[in-house]
Amino acid sequence: MQPSHTGQLEGRHLSRGPESSGLNTSLYQWTTIYQWTEIYQWTEIYQWTEIYQWTEIYQWTEIYQS
Repeated sequence: MQPSHTGQLEGRHLSRGPESSGLNTSLYQWTTIYQWTEIYQWTEIYQWTEIYQWTEIYQWTEIYQS
């Protein structure tokens, strides 16, 4: 098992513009940039090897002499 996860988040930026003389005008620009990237890589490698070797040798010898 090899899980790998990468995330990226970029947040908010606030910029205030110039104020005009006498009119007292404020300019607000609020920019929100969200970049969220998720990369999932999941790799599973199963190697299961079974080797059965079962050997039976029966030798049975009977000799009857009367």
